[in-house]
Amino acid sequence: MDIETAAKDLGKMIAQTPEYKYYTAAARDVDEDKETSELMRKLKEIEAKVIKAQEEGQEIDEKTRSEYTEIMQEVQGKTMVQALIASQENYMKLMNKVNNQISQGIQEGAQSRIITNF
Repeated sequence: MDIETAAKDLGKMIAQTPEYKYYTAAARDVDEDKETSELMRKLKEIEAKVIKAQEEGQEIDEKTRSEYTEIMQEVQGKTMVQALIASQENYMKLMNKVNNQISQGIQEGAQSRIITNF
């Protein structure tokens, strides 16, 4: 088996994990909820404004700060957003484990004197 095939197979296995399935379902739920997706859009809009102001060395006005805080609290209070965050954290834990195993395999492979061809 070549490395590209092994990587593709790993991707297929990851797609079948509960962590991946829960994460994609939670993300879809948030995207499909009009109220939540509108709040997320507004939040991203304000974040872009804040980043631009910071890049230009400008102070963030109090209206923008309070609007950001208000929308952020509303977003964070939504059950589906909390589910998305939790599922994303679990998915990232899985991916960190996978990356650690790949790194360990690389280290072991680098130390091996046996030449293998895929």
